[in-house]
Parts: sequence; C-alpha cells; structure tokens
Amino acid sequence: MTTYTAATSNLVNVDVVVPSVVTQLTAVASVSTANVNEVFAVSGMLTAADGSVLVNQTIQLQMQQTDGTFADVSGATGATDETGAYTIPVSEITAAVYGFQTTYSGGSA
Repeated sequence: MTTYTAATSNLVNVDVVVPSVVTQLTAVASVSTANVNEVFAVSGMLTAADGSVLVNQTIQLQMQQTDGTFADVSGATGATDETGAYTIPVSEITAAVYGFQTTYSGGSA
C-alpha cells in the first residue's frame, strides 16, 4: 500500500483585462489668423482602429505653454457626434501666436 501526502501547486497569475481599441484623434483650426476676440474653431475626428464609431465622447482643448508643455483650456471641450466629429469654439483676448491640440482621455462602450 502506498500513502500520498497533501500538496499545493505553484501560484498561477492570470491578468484579466478589458480589451482596448486604439483610437486616433485629429485637429484642424478653421482659420490660420484670427482677430482678437474673434471666434474660430478647432475641430477634428475621433476614430477607432476597428472601425467603430465613438459617439458622445468628450474632447478637451489644450494650449501650448511657454515651456512647450500643454495645459487644458478651462471649459473648452466638445463632444463627438454620430460620425466621430467634434468642434470646439475658441477666441483669444490677446494678440499672439497660440498652439493648440486636443486630447481624448479614453472611455468605454
């Protein structure tokens, strides 16, 4: 007769994640020159690599700072429509050359 002892296996880790889809965000300005206090727009598209439409997603406008970094423009957001397009109205009170970009923080469906 053979007697077997108790045993415990090695630890096995399984990382379960929500699948993510690569997105692409574009931006264009409606003008290259604007007058002080004149409203212009930064607009673009949010698209997914898998072809899905990203509707009602928040896009944030950012302005380039003097050190080259970008910071959110307070209250300057837009939402994507049924085609993934967005438009954010902008106006500036001081004459200068401004750099803008938009960001999408991601979301879930």
